[in-house]
Formats: sequence, C-alpha cells, structure tokens
Amino acid sequence: MKDPAAVRRLCLQTGLDPETVQYEWEERKVDDPLIARFLSTLNASTGILPGLTAEGLDIEAEKKKWVDEFGKEAGEALARRVDESMADYEYLWERRTTSGGKVGAK
Repeated sequence: MKDPAAVRRLCLQTGLDPETVQYEWEERKVDDPLIARFLSTLNASTGILPGLTAEGLDIEAEKKKWVDEFGKEAGEALARRVDESMADYEYLWERRTTSGGKVGAK
C-alpha cells in the first residue's frame, strides 16, 4: 500500500481502475457506536498510515506482547497459529505484486 506503482500494477492485474485509488481522504464520523469502534482506525485516518507493515517486525517480540496482552494461554495459542501459517505467508510473500514486476510477476 505504500508503493503507488505496486498499487497501480495490482489494480491493472485485477481489472480495477488505478485512477480511482485514493491515497488521502477526509476523516469520517459514524453515529453507530459498534460500527464506529470497528472502523475507528480507518475513520480517524486521512490517508495510508505509515508503519503498519510487517517490515522490520520482530515476531519473537510480538509473541511476548501477545502473552502480555491476551494472557499466557491465548497468547501462546496465537503464536502457534502464526508459526503454523508462516509457510503460507512466505509462499504468498514470494508472489506478491511489486512495482518492478520482477517479484510475483505472472
């Protein structure tokens, strides 16, 4: 999402109009409290938020945070699911859409 050329390429690959992609927008207010909570990050933003990618993520540090946040049982269960899914993640990562067309190009 942080590379407009990759987003444009993805749009073309999927048949979407790259000219209609929005990178900035106005903050939105929602009256329904349940919907407002669910969409709080998106509605409070005015564009793509930097720093929400997996780039530089230390998964072992994240696992410790999950135990602190969700408790030992749930945090460790989440860590196991992440470990079990890592091969799928790596498979998809190798085939991702990039701006250069080298990685994931088909």
